Amino acid sequence: EERLVEDTCRLDAEGEHVPLARGGGGVPWLDAAAEEALAEEDELWGLDPTAREQLCRLWMAKLQEPLHAELAQLCDEHEKLVKDKSHLERSLQHDVLGKAALVGITAPALGKLASLVGALEPDVVLVDDASEVLESHVLVSLAPTTRHL
Repeated sequence: EERLVEDTCRLDAEGEHVPLARGGGGVPWLDAAAEEALAEEDELWGLDPTAREQLCRLWMAKLQEPLHAELAQLCDEHEKLVKDKSHLERSLQHDVLGKAALVGITAPALGKLASLVGALEPDVVLVDDASEVLESHVLVSLAPTTRHL
């Protein structure tokens, strides 16, 4: 799965994003041969303004490539850690609530934690604010083993 990093951070007068890399601002991006020739240029001030801007963008792109790769790797690690944390929290909730004789929960929390309540398979569930939601919404969230509500 390829992760794309958005490289626009400026808005023009119409509120549209102004690209700060490849092809932005009306300056065309160079092909590989032109990039190589431009990179070997010794006299920077002898270049026309368009070529200087292209060279600047080439340098910026080369500096940003490893940062974009590192950012994508860090995003993947963050997503994995968030999933692991969520799994640990659910496991902890299940362990703690599994020891309880009676489970009390609000109606919004019952909707949010329906899978947890279903996994606990409680005989009795005490729902606070149940009168404020439809009965069908509460019943859908309960486990088949629930005898009293």
